[in-house]
Amino acid sequence: MSEGVEILLYFFISLFLGAVTTWILTRTDNPLPYTCVIFIEGAVIAVLHSYGPDDLFDFGRSVENWLVMDGEMLLFVFLPPLLYGEAMSLNWFHTKEVVFQCFIMAVCGVVIEAFIVGPLMWLCLPHGWPFKLCML
Repeated sequence: MSEGVEILLYFFISLFLGAVTTWILTRTDNPLPYTCVIFIEGAVIAVLHSYGPDDLFDFGRSVENWLVMDGEMLLFVFLPPLLYGEAMSLNWFHTKEVVFQCFIMAVCGVVIEAFIVGPLMWLCLPHGWPFKLCML
């Protein structure tokens, strides 16, 4: 099997697994959130890949190809559709009511984080960075 087809094998198996998980979770009263179930499924795939039989057919090679991919490429490919999907499912009236609180919490969080992490980086890291750079 060619390398391009191997890469698509893991991608389509993951899509199928996500679709089946969504279908099952929407039809049952499962107390686990979707993200937790997907995390558990990913952990099972990782354990099967690491400790399972060596002859997982082409699936093992497909997982290996995904493991060596650049993380930024995965981010640029998958983040826009995920953000778009979440934006389309937002309740605008509810969002309009809480947008100010979200903005205040985000600004306060960034400022607090900068004043905690910046000095810690300046004190603890051995790079010799100037304090202004650490505060960025």
